[in-house]
Amino acid sequence: PGPEPKPGPEPKDDRTGIDEIKSLTGLSYSQLYKLTANNAIPHRKFGKRLIFSRKEVLNWMEQQTTGKETSREQAARQLAKLAMKRAKNR
Repeated sequence: PGPEPKPGPEPKDDRTGIDEIKSLTGLSYSQLYKLTANNAIPHRKFGKRLIFSRKEVLNWMEQQTTGKETSREQAARQLAKLAMKRAKNR
């Protein structure tokens, strides 16, 4: 048999603290504290420490991200807005 495969690096634990989440999200400490106070971002508490799951935060970020609206979608939105305005004025 050939040489034994070398073990890869140990997988990084999914749990992390607010410093790494600040870097990951680009949000400030105060924004992160507000989000945790409102339970708007996935987190847990360990004593007084905030603990985050990288996977959960990445999924949360994906859900918060909106795609750029196409010109067709913009036109449809404008037409719907105009139709509602006209219906309201009748």
